[in-house]
Amino acid sequence: MNDMNSRERVVALAPSLVEETSMPRRGGLALALGVYQLLIGTAAAAGLVGILLRWDALGIEAGVEVGTQASTILRPLVATVVAAMLGAVLHGLVGLHIHAAILRNFNPTFTGSYLLGPFAAALLAVGLFAVLQGGLLVLGGDPPATEPAALRAVLFHAAVGLLAGLAFDTVVLRLDGVAQQIFGRDKGSSLAAALEQATAQPANPDRPAPPPAGRT
Repeated sequence: MNDMNSRERVVALAPSLVEETSMPRRGGLALALGVYQLLIGTAAAAGLVGILLRWDALGIEAGVEVGTQASTILRPLVATVVAAMLGAVLHGLVGLHIHAAILRNFNPTFTGSYLLGPFAAALLAVGLFAVLQGGLLVLGGDPPATEPAALRAVLFHAAVGLLAGLAFDTVVLRLDGVAQQIFGRDKGSSLAAALEQATAQPANPDRPAPPPAGRT
């Protein structure tokens, strides 16, 4: 009888023991990802400030005459890409804060998303820029793209890139909707279903579920 009680106590304590041993490892990984995100975010913020304050300082426009078509397209494009990376970093840092510090249900399986998120946002920004410039998606009107109003155009595209990085799932679904309108599709979007399933992060598997209401 005593052996049975001992086994029951061990089984009951097992989830808490697993959680105590795995939490420091998950916390260390979350901290490392936070430092990684801060480094990329700092570089992206410095690049964006450099684009807004002194375009020539970045050396991007070397050999491109200011005011030409190449200049008026390249500068907003780079601003969109860099701002999207910054937005993705903010998104990642908020996610780490919520799941690692507040809810304490950080899942290491999302590590790849934190590592590749800023670069995926940069690629998404390139596609979004092409869609906007092509007129397939209109956001409040056409921004000016010629001097001396080029700064306003850069700010517009930087804001679009920042928002795209912060909510890249929504942007992907929006672009998917544009593609469906152009090329047509009979059934619902499989991309929307996949994103909905992927963004629903499961609860901490090592934490025991709370007892049902009304029970102790």
